[in-house]
Amino acid sequence: GDILSEEQVCQSLILPFFNKVLGWDTEDPSEFKAQDSQKTGKRTDYTTRLNGISQFVVEVKDLRQDIRQNYQHYQQAINYAKYKEKMFAILTNFQQFIILRADTEDQPLQCEVKVINLEKTADNEADFDILWNFSKDVWSSEKGEGLQKLLRAGKKTVPVSKSLVVEMSRWRLALLNSISRNQALNSFAD
Repeated sequence: GDILSEEQVCQSLILPFFNKVLGWDTEDPSEFKAQDSQKTGKRTDYTTRLNGISQFVVEVKDLRQDIRQNYQHYQQAINYAKYKEKMFAILTNFQQFIILRADTEDQPLQCEVKVINLEKTADNEADFDILWNFSKDVWSSEKGEGLQKLLRAGKKTVPVSKSLVVEMSRWRLALLNSISRNQALNSFAD
């Protein structure tokens, strides 16, 4: 069967992740808003919002795309954040979460702050701590300040329970398994 499209990645992976793990209300457009791309209808971007003010942007690519050090993808995500006048963009295909800074004039590939590989976060809690700065609770109180400190200091500041991280990795695998099962079932239905 066909590998997941961007839209399917969003519906079955990204939205539940931002909702269940990072605590954003993905059903509420005043908090988590999908943007239709200006030109093509294909790209899927989201803006997180608090009190009507956008916070950071999320650009989603499908699972097939290798997004690491991809000039075009970085440029797209950064341009989108700049257009929204935001400091951070997250580019993700749900295997990797690439955190980009959009407030510099650097070349796109130099704007990479951190690459977090979800399959490996269970072994590397510090990575998850960085992602945790984008959770609604932390973000609404700090607006990314903790993240900037973390980046400057290069050390851990947010204790995140190991069990949550392990849970996350399990959850991701379970989702991917159920998706491939459903696709197998769907192909029998035809």
